[in-house]
Order: sequence, then C-alpha cells, then structure tokens
Amino acid sequence: MVYCTACGTKNEEGVKTCASCGRAISYSSMPWEKEVNKQREMCFGEKDRTHDNISTSSFGIFIALLGIMIISTPNIISEVRSFFEDWRQVNVGKNVQFAFPSSNHPVLYNALAQFCIFFGIAQIGLLFVEFIQKLSIQRKAGTVREAVLWLGAGSLFYMLSSKSMGWFQFGAMLIILIGVSLILRSVFVAISPKTISTSTEKTST
Repeated sequence: MVYCTACGTKNEEGVKTCASCGRAISYSSMPWEKEVNKQREMCFGEKDRTHDNISTSSFGIFIALLGIMIISTPNIISEVRSFFEDWRQVNVGKNVQFAFPSSNHPVLYNALAQFCIFFGIAQIGLLFVEFIQKLSIQRKAGTVREAVLWLGAGSLFYMLSSKSMGWFQFGAMLIILIGVSLILRSVFVAISPKTISTSTEKTST
C-alpha cells in the first residue's frame, strides 16, 4: 500500500494517481517514512551494533584460546598428526564398522577439553553482557545453547582422556549433548517473560 502525500488516502501499490483526490502518487521516501526509519535506527540500530560486537568478541575469544592452546600444549602438531594417523576400522557390531583412534591421546584430549571449558565460560560472560544490553531473547537463548554445548564437550573430552569412555560412547554422548542444548534453547525462549506475556495477550484476545 502507498499513501497519498496530498490527502493521506491509502492506495494500492503501483497506481499513478490517488483514488480520492486524483493527485499524482510519489513513490519517493515520504517525510513520515524518513521519521519512521530514523526512529527505527535509534531503537534497533544500537542493538544491532552491539549484536555484531558480541559476535566479533566471541570469534576473537575463540581465536585467542586456540592460539593459547597451541602455544601451551607441547608438541601439539605431532599430537594432532599422531591422532589422525592412529585411526583404524573397528567392529562395533555384526557387519558394522566405525573408524576410531586405536590408542588414547590424553595430551590432545586434555588440550581440547580445556579449550572447550574456557570457551564455554566465555559464553557465560557474553550472556551477562547480553542481559545488560537487553538483547533479544533469541540471541540470549543461542548463547545459552553455546555455553551448554561447549562446557559439555569439555567434560566429554576429559572423560575420553581418562579412558572413562571410548570413542563410540563419546560420539553418542556428543549427539545427546547437541540435542539437550537445542532443547534448553527452546525452553529458555518459552519461559522468557516476553514470550509468556505475548502468549497471554494472544490468548486473551
């Protein structure tokens, strides 16, 4: 729909003249549209920039932790090479085979566990920033999911390094962890005050 600048009548999109006063319809930005765009920028522009800054910070933390892991882990390159060279086909059932490392690699697993734990803690810190900045529920829920996923993955790598579980169990638990993190994200959105109030308003209407 488009509004006539002369009389304010609402007209169908694409018409050349106003159905009410006959004046030519201008499709350039109306003064009220400019004001709406200005208000939209004032309301949401800053939050969008904050969203981008938090995403950039998260990526920066990821890169920094990766560098720290490489520097602090002795012979990390050889450990990674040994890990991939160690993969073998293993029978896990009748006519079922999976590729797993044939031996334990505690140095690499511990490094990955520490990386995941610290990055998960960083996500919790970013979540506090998102609450302070009053970002969207969807954004906060995504950060909750990331925190749960990374912290859980760190715990699984610790158990893998201590031989508390094998690679088959590790893979299964990782799949479960991904599912749980997605469920928690949905629950976080569902129980948020804004979501509940919106649902209540729709019900009353």
